Amino acid sequence: AAAQRADAVVFATFLMPISGQGHLTVPAEATALAARLKTASRRMVVAAFGDPYGPASLPGSGTYLLAWQPRGEAAQRAAARAIAGRIPIRGRMPITLPADKATAIDRPALDARLTFAAPEDVGMDPFIFDRVDSIIQAGIVRGASPGAAVAVGRYGRLVMLRAYGDLDRRRGFGAVTDSSVYDMASVTKVVATTTALMMMVDQGLLSLDDPVKQHVPEWRGSPAKDAVTLRNLLLHTSGLAAYGPLWRELSGRDQYRRRIASMSLDYEPGTRTVYSDFGIILLGLIIEQVSGSTLDALLHQRVFEPLDMRDTGFNPLQWPYGRMDLEGNANGPRAMRDPLIARIAPTEIDTVFRHRHIRGQVHDENAFALGGVAAHAGLFSSARDMAVFAQMMLNGGFYDGRRFIDPATIAEFTRRQSDQSSRALGWDTPVDGGSAGSYFSASSYGHTGFTGPSIWIDPERNVFVVLMLNRVNPTRDNQRHLALRRDLADAVQTAITDLPAVRRSDATRNRPD
Repeated sequence: AAAQRADAVVFATFLMPISGQGHLTVPAEATALAARLKTASRRMVVAAFGDPYGPASLPGSGTYLLAWQPRGEAAQRAAARAIAGRIPIRGRMPITLPADKATAIDRPALDARLTFAAPEDVGMDPFIFDRVDSIIQAGIVRGASPGAAVAVGRYGRLVMLRAYGDLDRRRGFGAVTDSSVYDMASVTKVVATTTALMMMVDQGLLSLDDPVKQHVPEWRGSPAKDAVTLRNLLLHTSGLAAYGPLWRELSGRDQYRRRIASMSLDYEPGTRTVYSDFGIILLGLIIEQVSGSTLDALLHQRVFEPLDMRDTGFNPLQWPYGRMDLEGNANGPRAMRDPLIARIAPTEIDTVFRHRHIRGQVHDENAFALGGVAAHAGLFSSARDMAVFAQMMLNGGFYDGRRFIDPATIAEFTRRQSDQSSRALGWDTPVDGGSAGSYFSASSYGHTGFTGPSIWIDPERNVFVVLMLNRVNPTRDNQRHLALRRDLADAVQTAITDLPAVRRSDATRNRPD
């Protein structure tokens, strides 16, 4: 019963080694207990103090730590710190385990920091490098984006962190790096807004079933509006319109709040799914009101700074180590020399609103009118930082010895909510022909951004892929990035060697009712 409630179970064995034998067995009652714990627990670690051979065959020993010393506190304290991710695990086995364990994948501690590993160390084909290189470089040549950055991780290890092409096709712009800063557009909805809401749900400050009118008194006008909840906003089933150019006449949070709250609904809430920026903008304003903090400050304090995501946040031209030139020009001579601005990928040539090539300011016009900090767009980040965030999510909300979000909350928010739509809570799930390609499992979740970036996380196959693009440079009419996203996702999934690559549509057809 306790194992069912626990985030993880550590099963420790203390067997005296017998020199030269290598076949010591674990008592039958201990094996039976391990089997029961493995069935009941979310995650299990077997830690062997003393004999290494017998415990390797225990149920649940897929994650197996050898600590060697059966007596004294030193090994136990070191093992506890290692499992918690407080110290690195650098040991190498001087023995050969049974065949089924000799090929087991060495996985890091449950909440450890990302470290680099070769593909073959995490059950992936080393040819993944050639495949991904070919796909990205071909996409750049075809005009999908001036450049790109890719991060791929599996089993808590970073397999790829590579950059391609340039930040801009114009002269004077540098090459993309893994720390180049991109406008994340609608990826903001999940990495920023949904994450903030998950933490507030964990704290009991907000509930998914809270009526919007409870937090926004201006939200009134019909019985249908009275029934709209925060869950509807996250699922894009609120009845609100998808989008509108409010930036032509509005600016600031108060004006947007009043206008969205006064909108009539386009359809009966819960009967359709219409991807709506307005619903997420309103959700962000509710989060700010209840938390007493702006979205950017809340996330910096609670998520980005603790995760050491130094290149993630809103309004990068206002970051302490970022400056514009004296004319406020993010493309001017001084800006080219600024160490931060030189890493920011420009987006579109805006011929309608701001009348310049946008760089370091949010591409989305409504987000710009909201001051650059909005729930639907405005976040900037790098491939390196997004890899850390993706791993925290794969860890069930844990990273570097800290718990950011309850695992049960992540499981609920990332689960497809109905058969009528692909939507999870804030997040999306794979569909045929979508950006997750053909092989990300049905339990996967992710999101894309209008400017080009995407993130997909597969808990079933323990893998994530991050793609950073500025495909709107110089125009949003470019659609060549769509095939690039799918091809990259397929290349990552088909590089996995320890699990079969099954087309998601085939798996769905074969699934019993």
